[in-house]
Amino acid sequence: MLFDGVFGASDEILGAVGNGVDLERRIADIYKTCRTEAEIHAEFNQLQDSLRPLIEHKLAETREQILSHFDAEVQERLRVHREEAKAALNKRQRWLWDLLRYELNDSATFAKPEAMLTYHGTDAPAGRYHLDWRAAELGKLFFLGPDHRLAQTAIETAATRPLASGCLTFCLSNEAAFARLWPFAAQSGQLAVERLTVGVGAPEQFLLTIAAADSGQILPLKLTDLLWQLPAKLEKGDVVQMLSPELRVALDQRERDHEHQVQQRRAEMLDQEAEKLTRWADDEKLALKLDMERMDQTIKEVQRQVRLVHTLDEKLKLRREERDLDRLRSEKRRALFDAQDRVDAERNRLLEELEAAMESKTLRERLWLGRWRIELG
Repeated sequence: MLFDGVFGASDEILGAVGNGVDLERRIADIYKTCRTEAEIHAEFNQLQDSLRPLIEHKLAETREQILSHFDAEVQERLRVHREEAKAALNKRQRWLWDLLRYELNDSATFAKPEAMLTYHGTDAPAGRYHLDWRAAELGKLFFLGPDHRLAQTAIETAATRPLASGCLTFCLSNEAAFARLWPFAAQSGQLAVERLTVGVGAPEQFLLTIAAADSGQILPLKLTDLLWQLPAKLEKGDVVQMLSPELRVALDQRERDHEHQVQQRRAEMLDQEAEKLTRWADDEKLALKLDMERMDQTIKEVQRQVRLVHTLDEKLKLRREERDLDRLRSEKRRALFDAQDRVDAERNRLLEELEAAMESKTLRERLWLGRWRIELG
């Protein structure tokens, strides 16, 4: 995710770049030397600028390799859709785009499908914004990501707005993209939206959306997500504020699924951290052992020279050198034990984090409960 956000390249491309660049070391150096968030961002921007030519070269090389293995028809199709693919938004960007269109309707002009808007409100500098940082950079526009002040204001406004109960009527078109919803045309049922918080310390949040037809059938998750892409209108009114048995069972299962995924993901993350810790400890201990072996050889050489010299001054000088080397070797030996103690302390910390991550504490909050209906447009 870090590279998706900072460098905008795939794992495969970054892996190829990593063959010639010690990315882990350079990133580790940034976190070791920087003390503020601003310094970290500045260093990452500098690292991105230095890697951009290499990343662009790898992208072009990969694209050429792919095209060389496809026949003419496939190549032509790729070229036809290439510009459309460049303009396509990912799932989270589409969510943000739709939210901005609603919240900034009176203070911005939107230019879909370019994911660009012209803002003339007062919550941020006026001007043209783009949701893709590469397009924003090329067009000298403002980049509008989820962390931008304008996006954060829209998110907070939407998140704190009271939701009226009633019935959501979705207008279903005959577009092929919504064909999976056609069997539910003219049907209705109950719709629940809840916020799930999983874990303690660093909790993760999820939005649970479950739709059940009046027949008791639970709409598959993908179809429920598809509903939100349809135009809809809310008919306000009082509804029964009690979950149907089918809806309750489905929400409970979604909660268990998310809880299991969070625990599994955190366990894998801690395993990776433990493996990094072990590799670091092995490297540090090996370096200390090699230093001690070199010192042993140096001490033996000094002792050999002591036997060869004949003057008292020379013997005293060499004996002092031998003493200093012995002291330094003892310090290295203590450092080796200290390194092992640090490793043990880090392992204990990771174990405590693992135990905390495995705590199955969850919290569900009802955000909205109402009716839904699908009508053919």
